[in-house]
Amino acid sequence: MKTLIILICLIMVMTVTEAKQGAEAIVPFTLKDTGGNRWSFTVHVSVQIEETVKNALFENYPNPFNPSTTITYTLAESGHTRLDVFNSLGQRILTLFDGAQSAGVHAVNWDGRDENGLAVSGGIYFYRLQSGSYSKTMKMVLFK
Repeated sequence: MKTLIILICLIMVMTVTEAKQGAEAIVPFTLKDTGGNRWSFTVHVSVQIEETVKNALFENYPNPFNPSTTITYTLAESGHTRLDVFNSLGQRILTLFDGAQSAGVHAVNWDGRDENGLAVSGGIYFYRLQSGSYSKTMKMVLFK
């Protein structure tokens, strides 16, 4: 007698609009193959809410971009924050934000213009987020 082992890898994405810590649910589902065979499963779900927010700078979107892009970041704590754009020579061409900012998620749009309001040329640019002791720099590309 031969044993057949089938490995099934499923990725389930579930959106929960309101849930409390520790809430549980049972989610039944059935799979059917092309031969008509059916497999039934039950997934037990427990809600675990993690409220820890970390400082993070994300890739701008879109990247490459033309004419504008959005830079998103999260702050763990409220405080002074600065977001600058630099050219490929490391020269600061624009400060997108410089001031007090609350903890949480933030998004800033850059329209491809420098401090004087002039459109910059296509090429590689860098953006740097500084908040407290956190500092991170990332690259973006402007296509013209």
